[in-house]
Amino acid sequence: MSSLEGIRVLEFGHVIAGPFAASLLGDHGAEVIKIERPNQGDSLRKMGPRNARGL
Repeated sequence: MSSLEGIRVLEFGHVIAGPFAASLLGDHGAEVIKIERPNQGDSLRKMGPRNARGL
């Protein structure tokens, strides 16, 4: 049994900190439901992948 099994989390964050925290909770067994802006989604999706130097 995971440490957060049976816990439901609503995630309203965007970009980096909120989604990262929610993913950690999910990794520990919580059910995470991500709420995003209609017709826009998370703004981080509009940013492309970062290269090794972080540019």
